Amino acid sequence: MQGYSEKEVKEKWNEIKPTELQDIQEFLERLFGSLYDELSIMKQKLSELQDRIERIEIEIGIQEVPRRAIDLTKLIEAVSNYLREKKEAYPSDIADYLNVSEERVMEALEVLKREKKVGEVE
Repeated sequence: MQGYSEKEVKEKWNEIKPTELQDIQEFLERLFGSLYDELSIMKQKLSELQDRIERIEIEIGIQEVPRRAIDLTKLIEAVSNYLREKKEAYPSDIADYLNVSEERVMEALEVLKREKKVGEVE
């Protein structure tokens, strides 16, 4: 490929007529707009397929129900609200209800115990 000097590029650019520039711009917009639309559709269909595969794996027992991620502050509030309503519960029950791991519930309960907002029932 031959390299062009800046002067040569400017000369070539100035040779292009405004109508040609408009035609080129419209062509590129159609080309890339169409490609973008098709790519968006393909991404959506791929996402739908991944969701369907995940649901099937859960149904047949290949995969566990995914636990959601939640920051500790929000989890502490959610656990506190759950216990306010239920009065007492096993950590596993709270974890199932909130769809988080039992370990994360235990972290939240430890904070609530230190703050003396919950206690253990024997």
